[in-house]
Amino acid sequence: MVQFSPWTQKNSSSAREFLARIICQQSTNPDCKIERKILLKGDPKVEIEYDNKEVTKLETSDMTVDDIVNIVKNRADEMEMSAQLKAAGLSGYTFTSTWKRDTK
Repeated sequence: MVQFSPWTQKNSSSAREFLARIICQQSTNPDCKIERKILLKGDPKVEIEYDNKEVTKLETSDMTVDDIVNIVKNRADEMEMSAQLKAAGLSGYTFTSTWKRDTK
């Protein structure tokens, strides 16, 4: 679900852009259902429900569209990795990386 008010240009642009991106990608995932809520006023929000019924709710007024995409992608990647670990019989284990990412 993506909700925003078209009359609040400044803080709703990331939600509107996210909606445009997922509509363009919908053909690659026909099971993806997109609900739009257009408000007269109010804060923009994005709510994602994954296959396992887990829900991610985001208040997007202070986020960029890339922030939203990264949060959704990272959570989907985590769930996929968990499913793969479970299928390999490693459910319940904790893995810690000693690799350090260069932040420069």
